[in-house]
Amino acid sequence: MDERFHDAYQQIWKRPGTDEVRVKMGRGSVFKRNLHGAIRDLGLERDYHRITNSGLFNKFADGLIEIAETHGTNLTEDEFNAHFQTKKEEIFSDWLGAPPATYTVVFPIMIRSKHFPDEVKLYESKAEQIDEARWEHYLTAAENDDDSDFGSFLDALPNDYSDHPLKRREWTFLMVEINARDQSYALRRVSGCRNALRRDEFL
Repeated sequence: MDERFHDAYQQIWKRPGTDEVRVKMGRGSVFKRNLHGAIRDLGLERDYHRITNSGLFNKFADGLIEIAETHGTNLTEDEFNAHFQTKKEEIFSDWLGAPPATYTVVFPIMIRSKHFPDEVKLYESKAEQIDEARWEHYLTAAENDDDSDFGSFLDALPNDYSDHPLKRREWTFLMVEINARDQSYALRRVSGCRNALRRDEFL
C-alpha cells in the first residue's frame, strides 16, 4: 500500500468536543500533496474509466474521512492499511465498476446560428444546437442553484451574451451529452469539443 495514503490520513483529526472529523487546520496542503501523489501512481487509465484526478481525489478524500469517522484518527499504518484496502475496493467496485453517468453540458459559442449546422459529431458525442428558450431554461436553473457559484462566474465573463439584442444574435447555444464518472471529466471533454469546433471550417 502506498504510504502516502496513510500520510494523508494522519492529517485528519476529530475536533475536540464535537463529532466533526476533518483535515487539520494548516495541514490541507500536506493532505492534498500526499493524496494527489498516491492517486496519480495508481496507474488508472483516465480516458478508459472516464475519470479525472480531481474526481479520484474527491472519492479517496471522502474515503479517508469515513475511515477516520468509523475507526478513529490514530490508526497505525498496518491498522489503516486493512481498512483502506476495503475502502479502495469499495470505490473501485461501486464507482469504477458501475456504468458512467450521462452529463448534459450546455454552452454558448460566439457565432451566428445561421452559420452553424444543427448538429456536429464530436468524438463519441455530438454538439446539438438548441434554441434560446432551452438555453434560458438551463441558465436560470444554474443561476438559482444555491450550491453553485455560477452567478459570480457569469458576472466575470468578458463577453456579454444577454443585455444587447444585437449581441445576442452573435451567439449559438449548444448542448453536448457526455458519459463520464465525474463532472470534471465531462467538462474537460466539452472543452476539447469546443477546440474542435473552432478548428472546423464553418467557424
